[in-house]
Amino acid sequence: MKPLLFKLLVLFMPLTSSAVTIEFPEEELAKESVLPVFEGGTTAVKSRRVVSKGKFEAGLMGGFVFNEPFFNPMIYGLRLGYHMNEFSSVQVSAFLKQDEVSSDAKEIDSSADTRIGFNAVPVPKYFLLVDYQLSPYYGKISLTKDTVLNMNLYGLAGAGIIDVGGEMTWIANIGLGQNLFFTPRFAIRTDLRVLFYEGPNVISRPLQTKVATTTLEPSAFDSQFNVSPSLTLGVIFLL
Repeated sequence: MKPLLFKLLVLFMPLTSSAVTIEFPEEELAKESVLPVFEGGTTAVKSRRVVSKGKFEAGLMGGFVFNEPFFNPMIYGLRLGYHMNEFSSVQVSAFLKQDEVSSDAKEIDSSADTRIGFNAVPVPKYFLLVDYQLSPYYGKISLTKDTVLNMNLYGLAGAGIIDVGGEMTWIANIGLGQNLFFTPRFAIRTDLRVLFYEGPNVISRPLQTKVATTTLEPSAFDSQFNVSPSLTLGVIFLL
């Protein structure tokens, strides 16, 4: 009987000009809320799968220096680190830099008027860095609906030495990056660094380098302060 009266009330509502208040018995109102149930539970979301405290880290990386106009910008490196806890670690990185002359430099040297002689210019060959790394953020990301990947964001800063034409000088760097873990021990690492070091201004003595047959000493050139952003991509393993 109640459903029939409710239907008749709805049909006759447009015919009346006064507002109608509909009341339902309290016992017929919903008193419970329903929460979604995840198949398999939420352990993969709540737990920390990547535990780095007390572990060593080893990796390979490759990348390039952004503002390198005269020589090949590619760099390659090895990494070894130790994690004191989940937030702090010490990283040692060794980079090898390509010393091949770039296409722009070859074009300059092909002109008799502007020829500099880049084959006789001292260039950075390798550098070694010791960094302190702080990882304040750890989280998870799902690229598909079936897998959950672990990730962390970090900042780093440190100093080391760089070889420029056979002479060693100091180098410093700051940067930030991200680790994306596919397993509790394997991850892809991306670093964005800014390198700071003192080096020769390779175009400050063009008359000397034009006629040189061997690489000149860095002291033959004026000195300049270099700020070189770099980007590297690599893989790491927690041991």
